[in-house]
Amino acid sequence: MKLFSKAIASLTMGLAALCIMAASPVQADQAVLLRYVFNAGDVHHFTVKSDETVKQSPPHMGEMTLTKHTEMDFTQEILSVDADGNARTSLRYDAVRLQIETPFGTESFDSSIDSGAYSPETACFEALIGSAFEVVVSPRGKVLAVNGLNELVQRLVDSLAEDYGPMKEVIESTMSQLLSEEAISNQLGKFSPPFPEEAVCVGCEWDDCTELDVGFGAIKLTMVYKLKSVSASEIVISVKGSMSGDLDGTGGFDVPLTYNMNGVMKGDWVLNGTTCMLESSTMNLDMLGQVEIAESDIIPEGMSWDIATSSLTSVCRN
Repeated sequence: MKLFSKAIASLTMGLAALCIMAASPVQADQAVLLRYVFNAGDVHHFTVKSDETVKQSPPHMGEMTLTKHTEMDFTQEILSVDADGNARTSLRYDAVRLQIETPFGTESFDSSIDSGAYSPETACFEALIGSAFEVVVSPRGKVLAVNGLNELVQRLVDSLAEDYGPMKEVIESTMSQLLSEEAISNQLGKFSPPFPEEAVCVGCEWDDCTELDVGFGAIKLTMVYKLKSVSASEIVISVKGSMSGDLDGTGGFDVPLTYNMNGVMKGDWVLNGTTCMLESSTMNLDMLGQVEIAESDIIPEGMSWDIATSSLTSVCRN
């Protein structure tokens, strides 16, 4: 489970990259009809950075802290734009830099260094390099189609060591659920602000509620967006939201477990006031959860413990 969660986390960061879209130019004293404007042939390069801290206290193990710093470089290309302004775009993973610190030691990965010296835990990151998938996006930011996910899942699964045994099948099944078209469509909507149907003024808000099926439960996301400011140099859109979920699974070891979580998030997107392209974005997440393992032959008495997660993710156009 540790491995596939790393892979999904890295992919989720990649989805943040799709907020590098353009919005129609605006003036501060007017209602603004926000729409993404795509130009076929445009190529954008950007970096997503994430710092995450996870604290938990499993029974008989004391407090454990995991910190993870990840940087990923991406290239986004606008492949074509139809008469309605819908864009077919590609997103390619170019580079990954990772450092994880746990009570058991430190693990790092840098795709710019010759491969072969990394543990199976980082094999999926190496497999990401050069991988790409396509997304069709409307001018309002609605994801109309996602292509190439099956190939991406297979590439990640093929990177896993054979000694994962039955866990390899579990990971493949979970990845297929988390990287389904529905799941990716919902995730993309969380990392690039969807625009409202009507024109809005500075201070106006609009919301969006979705449920993300992750294969072993659903995560509910409620987001409230706000046109924060407009000037000649930049447009700022802010977001506040919440997420909750009750997930059930076995972890691949026939041990029934549940994970209940509740979190809050907030962030900002800064768009260039002249070109309306993304200049930067940030997203903070604070989440509390509880793991419960039911009684079983393996763990007769069962167990439970709390998990606290905090993260800061940023996107910068290069």
